[in-house]
Amino acid sequence: MTWMFWPLALLMGPMFLAIGLVYFLAVRHRRAPKRSPLTRDLLRSPGEHLRAQIEKLDLDLGGYLATIIALPPLLYSLYLANPDTARSPTTNLIIAIISGFVSVAYVLFKMTRTFFLRRRLRLGYEAEVAVGQELNQLLRDQYWVFHDVPFERFNIDHVVVGRSGVFAVETKGRAKPLSKDGKVSWEVNYDGKRLQFPGWSEAAPIQQAQRQADALRNWLTAAVGEALPVQPVLVLPGWYIKRTAAGGVPLFNGTHPSRFFRDIGKAQLPNTLIQRIAHQLEQKCRNIAPKAYGQQRAKKLT
Repeated sequence: MTWMFWPLALLMGPMFLAIGLVYFLAVRHRRAPKRSPLTRDLLRSPGEHLRAQIEKLDLDLGGYLATIIALPPLLYSLYLANPDTARSPTTNLIIAIISGFVSVAYVLFKMTRTFFLRRRLRLGYEAEVAVGQELNQLLRDQYWVFHDVPFERFNIDHVVVGRSGVFAVETKGRAKPLSKDGKVSWEVNYDGKRLQFPGWSEAAPIQQAQRQADALRNWLTAAVGEALPVQPVLVLPGWYIKRTAAGGVPLFNGTHPSRFFRDIGKAQLPNTLIQRIAHQLEQKCRNIAPKAYGQQRAKKLT
């Protein structure tokens, strides 16, 4: 009867060997007699939280693919190793086939959902990176720009600080639909309350931008000890925005940020206050530990 277990051993042996090798390399990596030359944590990059989610989904997709590859030989090995196979081979074979189809179908369902979620997050990540790169041009105009500012249950995509005020910038990546003749719809109408895209409309991004500006205002007021106005901004990169009514959250497509923030700015902040605000935001955003030599935070050199 031991020959029945050979297929299972041949399947599981390399798998456990690979897991053991990865574990050995991970332990050796953590115990390496070296440390990162970086002496403090890094600032957050545009879309940092989305990038981390995408990395996790990549691992999930790899796990689902490995499961689909391993399931058929695993079930076949279990079928051969089952003592009842000799007495009722047909019944056990049918059970194994049905179990295989159900298992593979479930994994494929999970894999498909993960793939579409990853694509949606990837679009959001690329939109945040694109807007972040445009906003970084404001550094030449004496603005401070911070990305992916973390709060307890959410992140503010970008925060811009300058003489014209403090701005909480929310970025939304929206794919452009193709018409039947293959032309791309690129215009969104905005009445200050809703975004009318070709084929659908949204109001949630406007409300989200306002909520996040309010949260940033409350946090900064407590952090610097002075009441500060924070203006919400919504960005739709790649879209042509057509205003149909005045008012509402300022909206633009990410291009020419210097002119945009100069035009909508309502405050005149002194340099000392700008420095205090920037200091608080930098402390909040500098939380990415270097990982080239394990999970330990870089130790300050003496």
